[in-house]
Amino acid sequence: MNKPEEGPREEAPGIAHSPKSNSLSLDTTNIQSNLFTVQTWAGDGTIETRDGKGKSCSMNWPYEIKFDSSGNGVFTAYGSASVRKITPDGTVSTVSDRLTDSGDNFHCVRGLCLDKFGNIFIADTGNNSVRKINTETGFSETIKTEIGLSNPYGIAVGEDGVIYISDSYADRIMAINPDGKCEVIAGMVNGFSDGVGKEARFSLPQGIQLDGEGNLIVADSKNNAIRKIDKQFNVTTVATGFSSPYGLAIDKKGNIFVADYGNNAIKMIDTKGKVRTVIGEKNSNYKEFPNNLSMPTGISIDPFGNLVICDCYHHILRKVNCVFVQMAEIWPKGHKNLPLPVSAATEELFLVMTKAPPVVVPRELLFLMVKTLIEIWPF
Repeated sequence: MNKPEEGPREEAPGIAHSPKSNSLSLDTTNIQSNLFTVQTWAGDGTIETRDGKGKSCSMNWPYEIKFDSSGNGVFTAYGSASVRKITPDGTVSTVSDRLTDSGDNFHCVRGLCLDKFGNIFIADTGNNSVRKINTETGFSETIKTEIGLSNPYGIAVGEDGVIYISDSYADRIMAINPDGKCEVIAGMVNGFSDGVGKEARFSLPQGIQLDGEGNLIVADSKNNAIRKIDKQFNVTTVATGFSSPYGLAIDKKGNIFVADYGNNAIKMIDTKGKVRTVIGEKNSNYKEFPNNLSMPTGISIDPFGNLVICDCYHHILRKVNCVFVQMAEIWPKGHKNLPLPVSAATEELFLVMTKAPPVVVPRELLFLMVKTLIEIWPF
């Protein structure tokens, strides 16, 4: 029986095949862009509010997004004053767009967070309020504060149930305890200076996020800086040089990802304080139109390691190749030049990738990426 002829061999992006040696070689000019591939996950780019899957849905100014442990995302849509949900397969639905069954509406919702029980908290900015949404009914309750709010933007909640708010127009950071007690923990007067508690100065603080050690990381928007508030309320400056930073995400190693709104970019601050551009400028390979970001606001890392961006002015959600984030995750802190052993690093990459089908990067490319980690991810 004659053996059927084999068709032309399809190679993975960044891979060149040598028939003589039957081996794979690396195209280093292409592999760099493959680390930063940006895809449109959901939204058709129109300023509407329509449920649906992928590009069949629409969203009006998506602002902030967070994920639960199953990979379901919840995001605020600033333009429609609504809270919406996206499943791992890209299906978008509306969770809530009003306070109660009486028809009272949210107004200019911005910040959002989830507690460990899956409850949704939002900064109802236009109403100067904080809300907790009942995911079963879609209605919400108002979190009472003893101190009046002034355009709250960012919101985060700790394991202990304490809610933290960036009260933007008042240039301060506030905490609401489970017993209802409300206090200012940092800032009070517009300016830019480090210090303890109210001695520190902020200017229009926006995104706020808790890191793995319980510190608060704040996007100090008008100061073009990222700040840190420790458990004793000491305020320090982590990095500067941004342009109206908004949303924040922190990976397991402590790297801080910043939605650099004014630069139409996503930047990362590593654990040594060095800032590098991840998405934007010349560091990205956009697989489809639009081939840039337009005023990115929210940013988050899903349980599969994907970096997800609220591309606000394009009215879409973007997803960044998860291999990028995993490269940051597995990079060893103890050695500035050498990567993890190839076998161990590759095994860890595959373990993560199998949880996030469809796999964006082929198996052969992953092996080569790990082997050439020094070149393509030079920490």
